[in-house]
Formats: sequence, structure tokens, C-alpha cells
Amino acid sequence: MVGRELDERIALAVRTIDSRSESARIARRRYEVGAAPRIDLTQAETLLGQAENALITLEQQREQTRNAHAVLVGAPVGSDIVVLSSVEESVVRDQSPGLPSKLLEDRPDIRGAENRLRAAEADIGAARAAFFPRIALTGDYGTASAALDGLFMGGSSNSGSS
Repeated sequence: MVGRELDERIALAVRTIDSRSESARIARRRYEVGAAPRIDLTQAETLLGQAENALITLEQQREQTRNAHAVLVGAPVGSDIVVLSSVEESVVRDQSPGLPSKLLEDRPDIRGAENRLRAAEADIGAARAAFFPRIALTGDYGTASAALDGLFMGGSSNSGSS
């Protein structure tokens, strides 16, 4: 995984822990007043523990990635964390209305989708061509080709006529 992706997943894990902590607090309070069974409290605490474990795992992966980058570069890599969504806000802006649709044709994802569509059409054409029989007509000094011996056999022959 790339470092930015890990940073984003860590930020999501922190938000998940906050949410599950609040759920565990509510479940604990409901259990204490007798409004909920013990199993609800146990489930909420288990989910909170799983989220905390996931955060620890993601932080370890981030550190391993940083160490790998440091080995690759040969120097320590900066540890400043920039959440990807904040970077996207400064780079990706809403487009103003009135832009020509020709701009869409130059986008790599649109070109890739068009290429995949052309490939699928070619596959359909090849499958359709393979569905029909192939016949090669040849002649050699008045003799018939052996490949046409069974052409009118089977379902296309007139068996039963005399």
C-alpha cells in the first residue's frame, strides 16, 4: 500500500474508533440502567477492540512503508502526514459550466473505457465468426475436396427420399 492510502485509512480508523467508543458508552449506560442485555455491551466493546486493533495494524504498516522508503531513498523520509482528502480539495476543483465536451475525450479513464469497449466488440465479432462453419472450396483437375464430403450429411440430408 502507498503511504497516502495508509494515512487515509488511519484517519478513517480513528473516526471509526470515535464512533464505536460512543456506541460502547451508550451500550454500557443502557446495561447499567437495565435497558439492554449484557450481550449488547459485549458486542459494542468487541467492535471497539477490533477497531483499535485495526488502527494499530495500519500504523505498523505505515511505519514499515516509511522504513522501506527510507531504505530505498537512502535517507529518512519526512513524517509529516497530509490527509489525501485535504490534498484533493486544493488540486481538484469543480469545473465551470460551458467547457467543451471535447475535454472528456482526453481523459485517460474515458480513453481506457473506449478501448475496453472496442476490445469487447472485437471479441463478440470473433465469437460470432467462430459460430458459423468455415468452408474452403478447392479444386484440383476435376476432383472434389475431401473436406466437403460430409457437408450435406446429418440434419441437412434428405434421408428417407427415394
